[in-house]
Amino acid sequence: MKSLVFKVLWEEWSKFRLDTGLVLKLKIPLKSIQPANASSDAQKGMKLYKMIGNPLSSVEGEFESHEPSKDETINPSDIVREVRYEIQEENPQVYYLPEIKSVLVLKPVLKKAFLTSKYDSNGLPISSLQVEARFTILETP
Repeated sequence: MKSLVFKVLWEEWSKFRLDTGLVLKLKIPLKSIQPANASSDAQKGMKLYKMIGNPLSSVEGEFESHEPSKDETINPSDIVREVRYEIQEENPQVYYLPEIKSVLVLKPVLKKAFLTSKYDSNGLPISSLQVEARFTILETP
């Protein structure tokens, strides 16, 4: 199926203060939007879309560098603990969809964050995140 054309209006980071003192930055830039088929009777007659985006994260703050892990793959046994956090700044991604005369507002939601015992090639800690994208499509005149 053909992807819908979209124009980026806003793609800022949402920020979360972690109990480690660091600030986690998170966004889910949109890569494509494709029309989707109804999978149930309740969806028939509705306009459905499949949205594809990859969560991006970054960390701000000071932390001690460690020896890089030989293998950066995270297994359940690598999780040290769940990290508590508070929302510092929520910024949705906003896109204009000219073909359907609509604006898509995508909000990244951090569900859970975990510290692992792994470190990347720069010696920085590797976290495991559970992220969800919530979105609204608003028709424009």
